[in-house]
Amino acid sequence: MTSRPLSRNRARHFLACLAVPLASLLVPAKARAQSAPPDSPPTTATPVVSGTIRGNYHYLLGGPREDFNQFALERVYVTVRGPVAPRTAFRVTTDVFQAGDGNGWAVRMKYAYLDYALTRGRWATRLRAGMLQTVAIEHQETYWPRWLGPVAIDRHGFFQSADAGVALSTTLPATMGDVYVHAVNGTGYTRREVDRFKDFAARMSLTPFARRATGLLASTSLSAWIYEGATAGTLGALQRDRWGLHGAIDGTRLTLAADHSRRTDETENQAIAPGSIGFVRSQAAEVTSAFAIVRPFGRAADRRKPPFGMVGRYDRVDQSVATGDEFHYLLGGAIYAINARLALSLNYQEQLGGLQAAPFRGMFANVVLDF
Repeated sequence: MTSRPLSRNRARHFLACLAVPLASLLVPAKARAQSAPPDSPPTTATPVVSGTIRGNYHYLLGGPREDFNQFALERVYVTVRGPVAPRTAFRVTTDVFQAGDGNGWAVRMKYAYLDYALTRGRWATRLRAGMLQTVAIEHQETYWPRWLGPVAIDRHGFFQSADAGVALSTTLPATMGDVYVHAVNGTGYTRREVDRFKDFAARMSLTPFARRATGLLASTSLSAWIYEGATAGTLGALQRDRWGLHGAIDGTRLTLAADHSRRTDETENQAIAPGSIGFVRSQAAEVTSAFAIVRPFGRAADRRKPPFGMVGRYDRVDQSVATGDEFHYLLGGAIYAINARLALSLNYQEQLGGLQAAPFRGMFANVVLDF
């Protein structure tokens, strides 16, 4: 099998993804009603500072590191956001993390972008440039408590949650959802660009019942996304494509979500002997994930989510569709919100099966503090 360069079809596909948000520029201004887009920047003149601290204590019950235990400060995020001019705002989020044994703590940029409001109202469209959100991870994190661990496509290495590039986001009229498209380096926020290829992606999320129903049905969200990329090889461009489907409901006493994603990666085996020809190998992997958060003690009339909840999640990962190399990830436990900014969780986690995944079983006590 030989490699193929990025085709014109990919370019046409990405331009088609851009058509939806760019079409909003043609909507007459009088037809636009006021509607704030997701992740809208603050409207105050003074920059706003916020942040998150995440940590845990874990004790491993099985696997090669059985009986290992640790107090871990996982992440400290500090975010500064604010306007800089009419229609123009910025966001900077620093990621403080432990760099490795003997290296202490390091600081890097998670997000650092300018946000410009191209249009406002019914088809509100924003342009972003810099280190920004990738196509699907942040959307899925609106339903999953990220402080317990990454969502499935992040945890199992589909792509990173932020990358350097440009993006357009558009809210659909009548609270029907939103569209997000981007062109990014493809290396994520932890590495610099290493080749000339870029990754293109688009997501459409629909909330079809938001204005026509109440309760759980009103919170229904259905999403589809596609991610087309490439990396450099000695024989040409190597395929790096992904796609996924995601559905969720988010009520006061119940949150449910499920997704299925697939990725296809090409790797290159270079020629060993003089005169021999190298070859490209394609491998597909799939992830199916579902989770539920049940808050049994809330009242139906309450608009705020009750502080106590039970959480369960299951990921099934097929690392190679061709060979059936599978493993699973399981999480189950309880969550308690002490107040609006501080929450705790006691849970059991395991990752078992497969030839490449590191197995473990353990008890975790997680904490998150927002400020």
